[in-house]
Amino acid sequence: MLCIAACGDQPRPSQFKDGVRRYQGEGAPGAEEGLWTTWYFDGQIRSRGRYSLGLKVGSWETWYRNGQREALGERVPVTGTSVSLREGIWSFWHEGSGRKKSEGHFEAGRRTGPWHYWNNDGSVDEKRTGAYLDSQLVEADTPPNDG
Repeated sequence: MLCIAACGDQPRPSQFKDGVRRYQGEGAPGAEEGLWTTWYFDGQIRSRGRYSLGLKVGSWETWYRNGQREALGERVPVTGTSVSLREGIWSFWHEGSGRKKSEGHFEAGRRTGPWHYWNNDGSVDEKRTGAYLDSQLVEADTPPNDG
């Protein structure tokens, strides 16, 4: 009994057919708990974050297939549902250049407040930068050119 309880607490790796790890974490897909990490077919890390009762919670980070960071932010569960949403400050990066792509605040999974967008060359994306309400741009604004 003691060994079974101890063994059940260990993260369970799953592999692709070629033996490369696919994911590692506690519980089974759909009932995940604790820290989980996923990988692409080539072994490159894809995502890392925590689950609670099968829902993404807390800090989550994702990477592109080339190993560059894609996104970083927090997720919160929605009470009475089986989903979690982006919440708080999120940052996104361009694939290739690795430069910041966008940054702003999510509220209940929707862009809210000031959002800053940059083009792949680091210049400000003036068409998309500004104040958002319910994920809609309501007022354009140009931030400093520091993407």
